[in-house]
Order: sequence, then C-alpha cells, then structure tokens
Amino acid sequence: MFFAAMALTVSDTLFASGRTVSGRVMERNIPDGPRLVMEPRRGSGMVCLSVVVSAGSALEEPSMRGISHFMEHMAFDGSERYSRQQINGWADETGSFLNAFTREEYTVYFTLIPTSELEDGFDILSQMLLHSVIPQKEIEKEKKVITEEMHKDEDNLNALRDEIVKRHLYVGSPLAESIIGTQATVLSFSREDLLDYYRRAYDPRTMMVYLLGDFDESDAEALTAAYFTVPSSQTGLESEEEDEEESHGGNAPFEGGAAGAAPPFYRNRIVNVEKEGIDEGLDVLVSLPVAGSKDLAAAIVLPELLNRPDGPLDAVKKDLTMEEASADVEFHRNFSALRFHF
Repeated sequence: MFFAAMALTVSDTLFASGRTVSGRVMERNIPDGPRLVMEPRRGSGMVCLSVVVSAGSALEEPSMRGISHFMEHMAFDGSERYSRQQINGWADETGSFLNAFTREEYTVYFTLIPTSELEDGFDILSQMLLHSVIPQKEIEKEKKVITEEMHKDEDNLNALRDEIVKRHLYVGSPLAESIIGTQATVLSFSREDLLDYYRRAYDPRTMMVYLLGDFDESDAEALTAAYFTVPSSQTGLESEEEDEEESHGGNAPFEGGAAGAAPPFYRNRIVNVEKEGIDEGLDVLVSLPVAGSKDLAAAIVLPELLNRPDGPLDAVKKDLTMEEASADVEFHRNFSALRFHF
C-alpha cells in the first residue's frame, strides 16, 4: 500500500508539469539540475526525500527490456565513495528507511529520514544515482536475484494474472511491457550496457527531487543544488552519446518536449482470456483528461467516491456477489485513466 500511494503521488506531481502549484506545495527549477518539489509539514522531525529518475520499462528498447529495474538493483551495489555494505547499512545507522521501486515511466529512490540527517540523505542518494560504479561481480549476483524473482512470479497466480491483464489492457503501448524484463534480456546485460543506460537515463537535469515533511525550504534548495547538479564543465556540451539518444527518442525530460510512452489504443474492445488456475475477473480502462489539465481535478476524487463503504462499487459487489470491486486513477505522461478491477 505504501508503494502504491507513493507511486500515485509521484505520478500526479511528475506528469502535471506546468500546472499552478498552490497551498503548501512549492516548486523550483534548479539550474543544471532537477525539478524540485517541496511540501513542508512541520513538527514531525522526519522528512521523506525522493528522487525520481526518467527510467522505466515503457521507455526501454526491446533488446533492453528490464534494464531500468536491473539498474535499480545496481544502484545499491556501490558508488565512488560508498561500498554496497555502507549503502545498505546507512539506514540502520541513521534510523532511516532506504528503498526504491521501478514503474513503467520512472524509477523512484527514497529515504524516510530524521530531519537532522537530511544532508546525509542527499549525499547517499546522489552517490547512488550519479556516482554508481556498477561493479562486475555484483552484476552476476543481480542476474541470479532477478531471474529468481521471475521464477517466483511464474508460480504466483496473482502476479501472472496481472501481467496478462496488463498486456491486453495497454495494447498498442509500451506500457504493456513487463517491468522486470525477460530472462533472455536480463541475462544478456553487460557492464557496458548498464553504464551506457546509466549515463543517459540518470541525468540530474531530467530528475525530480520531491521532499515531504519537516524541513527548511531554503536548506532543501541549497542541498539539491549542491548534490544534484551537473558540473559546470559538462553543461552546454552535446556529446555523441546525447546526439544518438535524441535520434532514437531516448528518455525525454520531465519538463517539455516529446515524452513518455504512447497511450493504449482506446476503443470499444473486449478481450476474453482463459488461463488454467487463474481466478475470473474483469478489468476496465476508461480514458481521463491528461495530468495537469484543469478537467482532471474532478476525476481524481472519483475513486474516493466510488470506493467508499456503501458506495456504488460496494453495491455492485454485493449485488453480483463479487469478492472485489475497486477503482483507481492512473497518471502517465501522455494519458490518464480510471481503472476498474472486479
């Protein structure tokens, strides 16, 4: 539930670029650095620091399926200043929580940390996201870990059902691709593949830093500029790698430009899939206004109204003796949708 809630918050904030930020949410564009979004909530003594990277399964080339998820694993395996043991032991030493997750259009790294340790949080995340060494010995270990994940998913009927539904629900879009990739692609990744992807996708100028909790806004802005900006010697230079990336589409930044996966082919389309051992169910995707649109505000409250006790979906569930009936909003770069699950 925590990851799902964070993913929804990140998606709403991330893809609503250009909207008017009001209330206690503040937004800054850091020169030669990321988009900074701040939501101060005083008094807790804790802050959640998240860094969102433009790397996800829907942005990958077919031969590189799963590389975003693989890179998420590698980010914890050692940097220029910290070993894998130091990165993974840091949270215990500081009373913090450090984790990450990969989605179709982004990867999120986050730490829940005491306010007094905020600079250490910026330090550790910047080392992971801008200074990873991607050690060869850890690559082979991660290949085993991820292929084991795949085998577990194959034995998990719920996970299998989710993949089948996803493939048909997002037909015509890279959003239908598996986040974890395939065994063939994962086992084929070389250190050069990972380094190339890391250099292209993990550019601080296409990242978003999001802070929620008890912190000083001026401190947060200064720390973001200190830890997540491109060195002045690198700004304004277009390398051959960057030119090649642009010619293939690449990972577009969060602000402006052509970006993200194409939306699915919306039409009156019904697909019936039968798979032995998988429970019956129904999933429906309904198009909504794109994130950032003034018309989206009303749609955002729909799941809350539909899912409430004694609400419309609860009545449907009782009338049709269903075990489950729910609705959720999905935000993507190029489309938003209301998804029903029965």
